[in-house]
Amino acid sequence: IGADLLQLMLRARATGDGEEALTVEVRGTSLDRLRLLLARVCNKLDAIFSDFPGVMYDAQYACPHCLRAGRGEAAQQWALRGLADSVYCPKCHEHVKVSVGERELLIFVCSPTASPLAHGLHEAHEVASTCAGAVEIRNGGSAQELRMQLQAAPTRRFLFTGHADAPSPVCCDGEQALSRSLGFTKPGGGVDMVDPAVVAGVLGIASVAHGGRLELVVLNGCCSEPMGRAVYEAGVPTVLCWASRVEDRAARLFAKAFFEMAAAAHDYRTCFEGAKAAVQLVTRPGESGGVCGSVPRYELRVPGTASAWRCTPTPIAAGVPVLITSD
Repeated sequence: IGADLLQLMLRARATGDGEEALTVEVRGTSLDRLRLLLARVCNKLDAIFSDFPGVMYDAQYACPHCLRAGRGEAAQQWALRGLADSVYCPKCHEHVKVSVGERELLIFVCSPTASPLAHGLHEAHEVASTCAGAVEIRNGGSAQELRMQLQAAPTRRFLFTGHADAPSPVCCDGEQALSRSLGFTKPGGGVDMVDPAVVAGVLGIASVAHGGRLELVVLNGCCSEPMGRAVYEAGVPTVLCWASRVEDRAARLFAKAFFEMAAAAHDYRTCFEGAKAAVQLVTRPGESGGVCGSVPRYELRVPGTASAWRCTPTPIAAGVPVLITSD
């Protein structure tokens, strides 16, 4: 990953009870990047072991002093999720400094085969170019992978680019309000339809309200407001979403402008207003009041509703963005 030297090893060994164990190891010079790689490995293991009920595995960090001393599998280990800035090894009697550097932005681009998004990956790279910190782009990804990624590395911001109006597999009778979910995708491009309330909870667990680092979630997809409010209620302090369907190119422009302003250390409400202005100030050749020139290309309104502009051509209905925040 990047310029860091990483090594992935798989070893089979016999256990004392006559069974065999498969060990997966990742080694390299950057723990931050190793965490990301291990998250991918764990996600693959989840997919494989789902066909073998009862098979268990966990992710552990081995003491580097123990490894250098030749202890091998007898090295002191800690659960990956429980790592702190410094841990004490009772075998080496050494304090192990552990890098828990923050991932600035995690991006999921989910473009299902049944309804592909032409601009999703371009949007992700444009947004990533505005960030100075570590950015991870996942071109496709399941809800399970999101959970593993958030577990693997402290993450400050999350951007979902894709369909946010996928059908929820959960019965919507009674008080179940989330009839739509984020359209995560499997490796083959199929839609990964899971309980949206569980997804909101996964993001909430990673939030600052629950001891994590996640402070911003951007759901850049159609009709994502109900999901956005569920994510906010789960503990994420700031959520950006859409109250209506959104025009793809306008959504791409909105996301880039928002993160450009965030990179300049503006507060999220200012970023939101700036991103709206960026969309509204895009023009195209046209006529208004008998004068030829440039007229707005986009208008922030619900598709299918009347325009407030008197110009030709009529501005495209870009959709209505929503900022949910406690600030």
